[in-house]
Amino acid sequence: MQISVDIKAPELANAIQALAKALNNNNNVVTVGTNASIPEHEKKETTQAMETKAKKMDKPAESEAKQETKKEEPEAPAISLEVVRGKLAEFSAQGKPQQMEVRKALDQLGAKKLTDVDPKDYKQLLDLVGLSV
Repeated sequence: MQISVDIKAPELANAIQALAKALNNNNNVVTVGTNASIPEHEKKETTQAMETKAKKMDKPAESEAKQETKKEEPEAPAISLEVVRGKLAEFSAQGKPQQMEVRKALDQLGAKKLTDVDPKDYKQLLDLVGLSV
């Protein structure tokens, strides 16, 4: 397949040729002719737009690589709300000092009640009151 385009902006033609080279992975031929009759400011704007578009085309591959890396990392086992609630209830049942410790730990995490605590902070909450998972 052969594509020919006549463009009246040399910088745009160069940008398109560079893009064609980058995208040319199946031996398609792209020919771009030039004619310098377009004002210089329009050439720069068009060239910049093409370069930006070419850069954006490379980004999905980068984000896919990052996602693959994230998938390979083992995640820490999550602690459920029910487990945390049960442990804190047992601890609080021991008396007023323990209830005050739970209240203080919730305050440190910026929560008024257990359901206000972010699930990723459950382990930290238990650690603050001296309980283990």
